[in-house]
Amino acid sequence: MNAFIDQDGCIACGQCYDVCPEVFSAGDNGIAFVAQEQVPKDQEESARTAEQGCPTSVISLSDTE
Repeated sequence: MNAFIDQDGCIACGQCYDVCPEVFSAGDNGIAFVAQEQVPKDQEESARTAEQGCPTSVISLSDTE
């Protein structure tokens, strides 16, 4: 699974990197970015929780084979 963030819509709430810091992180301005594009298997549930909890819906996850 791959993770993506539309940084233009990020409001720097911190929810994603609080829920899944292994995949998401923040720049100096608080705007989230994907720290690890390929989501580790053991972090998939946390990444989905971050995606679903994003108040601006800028996180997307795509399944890859």
